[in-house]
Amino acid sequence: MTVSDNGIGISPEEQSKVFEKFYRSTHLPDKQIPGIGLGLSYVRQIVEAHQGSVSLQSKLGKGTRITVSLPAATDNMKSNRIE
Repeated sequence: MTVSDNGIGISPEEQSKVFEKFYRSTHLPDKQIPGIGLGLSYVRQIVEAHQGSVSLQSKLGKGTRITVSLPAATDNMKSNRIE
């Protein structure tokens, strides 16, 4: 799954930090943008708990793309389902 925008982008220096809890960029043009910096940290935790991965591509002035990859369910995963 990929989510992208055409916003301000994320600097290379900050790209490794956006998955940290409570991280908010110091370069936001509008400090009134709501949020406390938890969203992407939760995304990574949930995805990794399911043996998946999250990647980020971003260019300043062009936007950001977040890609979530999850493995296909195996027979072992199916047998451990809670219903």
